Amino acid sequence: MKCRLLLFFLALLLASAAHAADDCAPSGKLQFICGPSHPEDIVLIPSTHWMVASGTHLYLVNADSKTWKEGYPGDNPRNNPDTKNFADCPGAPDPKKLITVGLSIRKYSSNITLFAVGRGGRDAVEAFTVDTGAAEPVITWTGCVLMPKGSNANAVTALPDGGFLVTSNIEPGHTREEAFSGTVSGAVYEWHPGATIQKIPGTELSGDNGIESTPDGKQFFVNATGGRSVTRFTRTASGVKADKVDLDVGPDNIRWGQHGLLYVAGRADEPACGGTMAAKNGKLDSDCLRGFEILTLNPKTLKTQLVIRTKPDPQFNGWSTGLQVGDTLWIPCTRCDRVAWMPLK
Repeated sequence: MKCRLLLFFLALLLASAAHAADDCAPSGKLQFICGPSHPEDIVLIPSTHWMVASGTHLYLVNADSKTWKEGYPGDNPRNNPDTKNFADCPGAPDPKKLITVGLSIRKYSSNITLFAVGRGGRDAVEAFTVDTGAAEPVITWTGCVLMPKGSNANAVTALPDGGFLVTSNIEPGHTREEAFSGTVSGAVYEWHPGATIQKIPGTELSGDNGIESTPDGKQFFVNATGGRSVTRFTRTASGVKADKVDLDVGPDNIRWGQHGLLYVAGRADEPACGGTMAAKNGKLDSDCLRGFEILTLNPKTLKTQLVIRTKPDPQFNGWSTGLQVGDTLWIPCTRCDRVAWMPLK
């Protein structure tokens, strides 16, 4: 009897493992690392083969071994408050409530700083250091900048002086429907150490979303989801100059790749969903399955080129970023439990 019970439970275990393997099976060109919960953005830690993905936690993803682990908060969150640069931060985020979306990482002379747009317990840009001296990176929280009341922070890009730019796709007085439908709804904010966070006039778009900046911070690129465009802002003596390129997708995040190109990920039009993501009869149908596109964008000419377009896939619905690491493209999925990767050659 005991032997038969043992065989029964062993069969259940093997069946469960086979089911899990099937759930994580490749889909077309895409292969998956399953486990990270709702990964929305992903960045490469400088001079390593490790990446950080946002989501329900911050996840460390190994680009070589195709494995992952939780980076923060984990069982014992590492916190080391920088009260000089983040004097107005009330303290570390509640690890039970913290959810992260947009990410940006930059190597400075003294450390590697990771900025993460945090939601859940509070609306803030959370700051971390990433120590790469050990076999695996160590993520430590160091401070925060609270967002203005009523804004809806989405994506962030680090600046040369330790500050950042952050998008808000829905400003006070505007709606989510407007952010997806072409009506101006958002803006870009700017913060520098020792200063207060301020809105940048002239950056108001329809659904300001992904953002990336040049190394010197003199130009930055903003995806407008509802505006179906990318705008290149150039700093001038009087403010910012805007140059826009229209797209045939609603772009989400934007990331630097190799060879000086930017990668733009977005939701494609879908006839079964009524075409674009714009609200219809005042309502959004965000649950309708859509295909996704990733494009390259030349930052000088603003010309685009298609990298990949997919059909709707219920197991991988919610592409948000395309990150190039060598000859591989990494793609998180904000509505999934996995990160995808595919060869670029």
